[in-house]
Amino acid sequence: MPFPWYKKSKPPDQEEEDTAYIGQGTVLSGKVVCTKPLVIDGTVHGNVDCSMEVVIGDTGVVIGEIRSPSVQVRGRIFGTIHAPKLASLQGNANIQGDIY
Repeated sequence: MPFPWYKKSKPPDQEEEDTAYIGQGTVLSGKVVCTKPLVIDGTVHGNVDCSMEVVIGDTGVVIGEIRSPSVQVRGRIFGTIHAPKLASLQGNANIQGDIY
């Protein structure tokens, strides 16, 4: 275990294990590459390249380009979305850029 001081109170669900998560209050700078479904509730300053679905949560912000088969947006995106299968804009979605 890389961090012996960190212990989970319960084992993770299978669904949680199979999803990458950028939590609220987290700020990442640089390119994000992911092979699992990705949920962004924090802020990403850079491009996101994911081979699975990307979900931008209510508090999520992406400043850069997103490339994914499907993208679900409830947060804010400042950049271009490339989603050949599906681009879903929900609720408070705010996009300043193009959608392909």
